[in-house]
Amino acid sequence: MRKSLLIADGRPMDNPQDLDIIATQWLIEQYPVIVSIHFMYRFNALMKFMLNNNQVLNNRIKDYWWRIEFQNRGSPHVHMVVWVEGHASFDTEEGLQQLNKVCSCELPPETSELHDLIKKNQLHKHTHTCYKNSSESPTCRFGFPRKECAETRLVSHSSDEFIRNGGRICILKRGSEDGWVNNYNPTLIKIWNANMDIQPCGTNETIAFYIAKYVSKSDPTQLDGSVARAIREIQREETDISHKLFKVCMRILKERQVSACECAYRLCHLNFRDSSRKCTFLNTRKPEQRYRVLKFDSNGTATGYCSNIIERYEKRPTEHPNYDFDNMCLLEFAMLFESHYEKSNQEPEECVDIYDP
Repeated sequence: MRKSLLIADGRPMDNPQDLDIIATQWLIEQYPVIVSIHFMYRFNALMKFMLNNNQVLNNRIKDYWWRIEFQNRGSPHVHMVVWVEGHASFDTEEGLQQLNKVCSCELPPETSELHDLIKKNQLHKHTHTCYKNSSESPTCRFGFPRKECAETRLVSHSSDEFIRNGGRICILKRGSEDGWVNNYNPTLIKIWNANMDIQPCGTNETIAFYIAKYVSKSDPTQLDGSVARAIREIQREETDISHKLFKVCMRILKERQVSACECAYRLCHLNFRDSSRKCTFLNTRKPEQRYRVLKFDSNGTATGYCSNIIERYEKRPTEHPNYDFDNMCLLEFAMLFESHYEKSNQEPEECVDIYDP
């Protein structure tokens, strides 16, 4: 990324290794579009590597979900959940052995190629965010330094240790010199060359909570207070309800704090989130209340409507060796099949859903 920033700054011949932290931060602030696009190129390459190499997480990635976040109006980072196919249960010896291969918190010896990478990217350093939820006796909310542990073991969900461990379901094998090392994957850290925090998920509830938290992550509480004060002022000043709503909307937009990188993501139409599962909308209103997409010929004249999921469902085959279409409801049909169009500007006349598994 430093090389890209130097090129954008008109210094293609400068050595990126000569940039100190202050100079690097200045370049990042000056070129948020370069930072955002470069970050997505790197992350897309990482995802491609993970999906095509089953040994990274000890088996094939069956499903995934990720979201880009911009914390404290800063640069982008990723929150991600992956489902690994065929992983042994964590409460078995085989499961713990697989976990030790995928997730580590060891500070490698100085002779190892990983030593410098871990020291640069994975050693925790206390900041003010470590204590933002603490009382007069501050304790790092991330649990650092973490206690040494002879072997990787599970933590009971009903135990006090589970709460002290920040809701993590296991305690990794950790030596006395590893207390400040954040969890990492030995293969991914070589490729990503940046900080990561990888951990197993123990229950469906934990996964659902994690995804819901970051799908709908709210703005800081300071924003809520300023908006509430603005609404109270508008209520006193305005009597017309439409004027009130308009002013409230404009104030919310005005108070919203957005980082330069987030602006770059929106303006460049970069993905904020993605998953291996798609979402299909079913319009189940009465036919006369449904929105329809017009179909045009080569002269730009409307010739009718494009087919929708309900019409394609009505045209489904009567017989098929692999599917019982007679007893298949609309919801199941929408989940199992999607339309496939030839490379053309026009939608084909006939339904061409793919019915092969």
